[in-house]
Amino acid sequence: MSDLPRKDISTHLGEAAKPDSMKSTVEQQKEKATGHADDAIGRNTAQEHKGPIQKVWDKVQGNTPESPDAAPGNKLSGVNTGNPERTI
Repeated sequence: MSDLPRKDISTHLGEAAKPDSMKSTVEQQKEKATGHADDAIGRNTAQEHKGPIQKVWDKVQGNTPESPDAAPGNKLSGVNTGNPERTI
């Protein structure tokens, strides 16, 4: 089981902890792009090919093969990911 090239949980939480107002435009765009890529990988990777922490994270975020039309972005409250319906 490999979670590469997935974002690790500490990266997700670190991005969520810093408000967008404190981030540069480049930093915000990087987080958005890597977040969308991570979400797509999560939705297209079978659960049996994920590590235990990534399974839980993807389930919480709605990024599992069972939820293919899940909108990209994270559900932690407080940080805007660019999608008004899903925020970090």
